Amino acid sequence: MFNFGYPQNNPYQAPQANILPQQQVVQANGKASIDALRMAPNSSVLIMDKTAPIVWLCTSDGLGNVTSLPYDIVPHVEQAPIDVNGLEERVKRLEERINAKSYDESARGDGRAWQGKADAQQPQSNGKSANNAK
Repeated sequence: MFNFGYPQNNPYQAPQANILPQQQVVQANGKASIDALRMAPNSSVLIMDKTAPIVWLCTSDGLGNVTSLPYDIVPHVEQAPIDVNGLEERVKRLEERINAKSYDESARGDGRAWQGKADAQQPQSNGKSANNAK
């Protein structure tokens, strides 16, 4: 009859179920609804806007003043996997185009083909190189 500190099992008492907290998504109808929100001090809530793809982060300070920050939300789109072989082919084609491109007289302006550093070392008509001409 007396257990003296040991837990008692009462066969007439119904077992208590674990009560889970209620889960919900808070929703509002636009900025006016967000501005009318009252919150306890030092709390925060995330609110979905029914009128636009916006989520509002509402926080309150120690005095209960509410600050609302809007965040745009967009549906997630899966990225296509990167095709490494396709990239290699594109790089090869690009290299071929660059290597095949000739620098004609439009790049130089004097009718001769572009030769890069070799142009600077070519002797002028008076026998001096272009670097020594003064």
